[in-house]
Amino acid sequence: MDSDRQVDDEVIALKQQMRQLIHHFSHDLRNPLVNMHALLNDMKSMLSEVEAGRQAVLKTEMPETVRLFEQTVNRMSQMINGTNDIYHCMFDELESESVNLQLLIERVLNRFEGRLSNIDVSLGLLPNIRADSLALARIVEQLIDNAVRSMGQAGGKLSIVVEAGDDSDRLVVSDTGCGISKDDLEQVFLPFFAANGDAPGMGLAIVKALAESHGGKVCCESEPGSGSSFHVTFPSSSAKAG
Repeated sequence: MDSDRQVDDEVIALKQQMRQLIHHFSHDLRNPLVNMHALLNDMKSMLSEVEAGRQAVLKTEMPETVRLFEQTVNRMSQMINGTNDIYHCMFDELESESVNLQLLIERVLNRFEGRLSNIDVSLGLLPNIRADSLALARIVEQLIDNAVRSMGQAGGKLSIVVEAGDDSDRLVVSDTGCGISKDDLEQVFLPFFAANGDAPGMGLAIVKALAESHGGKVCCESEPGSGSSFHVTFPSSSAKAG
């Protein structure tokens, strides 16, 4: 009976998670859709201008309209991909293998090369971790992206290290960026939550879902104006053996 009750509770919790995810997705998808409709109307007006022989509009207004349209499409794509990632975390089995974390992080950092010119990157002890390599790369990528965005044009320091323990290994990604307020800290892992005036995103919600799918957890320590540290803990069953 207890096992049946546990299964029922898990199903209820899963339904609630899916309900919240669908609600956030449908709610936050409206804004880019509204923007796209407005931009399409702008383009129709420009076509009318061109048909009337006023070609200058193509040079003066079309480039910015196209840029905004592309930006909106990319935003929608990120939302869809992020929702898809969380869905797979809920329902798909992850592969478990020994991952060379040092090599994985170096590869991820290479993708950010153009955004790290004003950031001092420090890599500490990075032992192998037993996890799904693609999921782990996604976690690292999202945390680095979050750190880089929080530091912005001012730059700063990015630190990545693994703190080994008896029962777990903890991946710590720290930055010297703008930090997160106490109120925002309680919501920062929610899907589509926007901190510090950013556009709503899925990055940290994906990190949470992927960490939990490994049987682990994620938390954040932050001081507004000083920076943030994100801690992703992998239990002994997922951590490096020996």
